[in-house]
Amino acid sequence: MKILRKILKPCLIFAMIIAISACQNNSAETEKPSKIYLYGEEHGSKEDTEKEFALWKDYYDKEGMRNLFLEVPNFVAGYLNRWMDEDDDQILEILRDQYKYAQGNKLKHYGTLLRRIKKECPETVFYGTDISEFNDSLGLGYLKLLDKNKDKTEIDRVKEVMDQGDRRDAYIKEYKENQEDTHLARIADYREQMLVENFIYEFDNLEDKRIMGIYGAYHVANPENLQFGEAEIMADQLKSHYGDIVSTNILAEME
Repeated sequence: MKILRKILKPCLIFAMIIAISACQNNSAETEKPSKIYLYGEEHGSKEDTEKEFALWKDYYDKEGMRNLFLEVPNFVAGYLNRWMDEDDDQILEILRDQYKYAQGNKLKHYGTLLRRIKKECPETVFYGTDISEFNDSLGLGYLKLLDKNKDKTEIDRVKEVMDQGDRRDAYIKEYKENQEDTHLARIADYREQMLVENFIYEFDNLEDKRIMGIYGAYHVANPENLQFGEAEIMADQLKSHYGDIVSTNILAEME
């Protein structure tokens, strides 16, 4: 028996080493490198939303990507994720009526984009990285849908994003009372910084760190060289934070 143990022990150790090595190799093969693809749009442009769908469909089908970042608050993304599991468009209609992605008839182009994503890319998961809008009724409504026991982390995050909107609104009120350039710059700088912080929060909590993001062109490359405040635009801050995994394109400049 002692002789048998002496023979089996090194064999067992060798087998364990082979198994561990195989697991490590499998993990290395399945793990995809982090990548952030940011696309700057003209809000509500039919041409841009068509390009956005084509790009996302390509990443979805060919790369197996599932995480799509949008310039909306996190609770709007939460509504969209619930809508993806529903058989009707009731949630989408509520968003259309209460949350203004853009003005007037531009809304229909986002509706078309989202419906195509639901139909052809059904495993898409939306993430919102903007601050809350002026009307928090959507945020309050979303909080009522969450389970206080199971969804505490999400509840806290939604409240935080709503607080961000309140702070921005306070800055706007100050500007209306005393229209100084410094007050106007503070509004723009604060929102840009929150876009960055919210993005980092969502991205760092992902398991699959390969995402496509749709944002206003100003936040991605500022092609018209607008100057609203002193803060760097969102994409430049993300490049400084994450390095060369961040790539940026303006949809209007793409063939």
